[in-house]
Amino acid sequence: AYTFHAHDIYFKKPIQFFYKVIDYDLEKAESITKEEFMSYFDNENLEMFKKDFDFSDCADDEVTTFYEDIIDKQFINDEPTEEEIKKFYKVSYDLLLEMAKEAGISQSELKKKYLTCKMPSSLKEIFDIMVGSATNAQRKSNTLKYFGNGNKHDEYKKLLFDFDYDKVLKKFKGNEVKLKSDIKKISQSKGDKFCIDFAYSIIDSANFLSEFKTINEFKKFLNSFDLNIHTRLALPLLLKAKIRGFGFALACNFLKEIGCTYYSKPDVHIMKVLSEIGQCEYDEIEAFLALDRIAVGCNKTQYEVDKIIWLICSGTFYNNKDKETGKEVKIKGRRDELINKLKIAI
Repeated sequence: AYTFHAHDIYFKKPIQFFYKVIDYDLEKAESITKEEFMSYFDNENLEMFKKDFDFSDCADDEVTTFYEDIIDKQFINDEPTEEEIKKFYKVSYDLLLEMAKEAGISQSELKKKYLTCKMPSSLKEIFDIMVGSATNAQRKSNTLKYFGNGNKHDEYKKLLFDFDYDKVLKKFKGNEVKLKSDIKKISQSKGDKFCIDFAYSIIDSANFLSEFKTINEFKKFLNSFDLNIHTRLALPLLLKAKIRGFGFALACNFLKEIGCTYYSKPDVHIMKVLSEIGQCEYDEIEAFLALDRIAVGCNKTQYEVDKIIWLICSGTFYNNKDKETGKEVKIKGRRDELINKLKIAI
């Protein structure tokens, strides 16, 4: 099956375009291969392309861009075969094992510390992870210092009453400016933007969790979305709407880090790797769906596949500390190498 991605000019000529490529032969449409489909364009040039189709109502630059996209094969995304999915996992996991060895981490330690995740036992722990996820973007993370080397997590814990969201609401709801000032003191940030955004994220997160009386009630809420890929997709979109500072990717990150292992975070690494090997466009939701297909196909959790890719790309083994410096173990990321290996394998 071929997926023709959104392109303004294409939707003006959908039936005409496809029928022309298959020579108006529906039987050919059922058996045409990717190579045969693309062979239509092998000897085609732009002027001939314009003659073949009536683009009189389209601007020349639109036609040129459309043609170039087709030549670049950006309109075709084959569903990965079972064999390709297995190769994807093996190539990725083998490379991660190499990196773990370089970092002084055994295979069993790697699996225990990075590739599995359990649900926290209290809503306070959920609150901690939730507000932390709001900072889990590169510039925010470096500025607010909630996680990572030199983090101020203990100071945030004290500020947020040991993550008692009811007390947080009582003191700071409606007084986010005060919370912003306290955040600024802890992070020693020079600017206000990330600090006030984080304050709003904290208050919204506390408001959201206050709707649940127990951790079991919250788990039932999560499970109600775990029906299929469409309902799973809806939950991070709901969180995005409810919590300021949460985009789709950060909402997914929160869910996977609290033990919803059927979620991945479609960050820049995931989008880059999957788009480069032709599994999706460089888009958060497209990458989320593509990784879901891969994880299901190789009988692994989305969490595990996500972590494998992220660890390879970042080289950051955050649950291990360097014996000399006491900082997170950090080695050189190998994202480009992963992409090249996957292109060869699949």
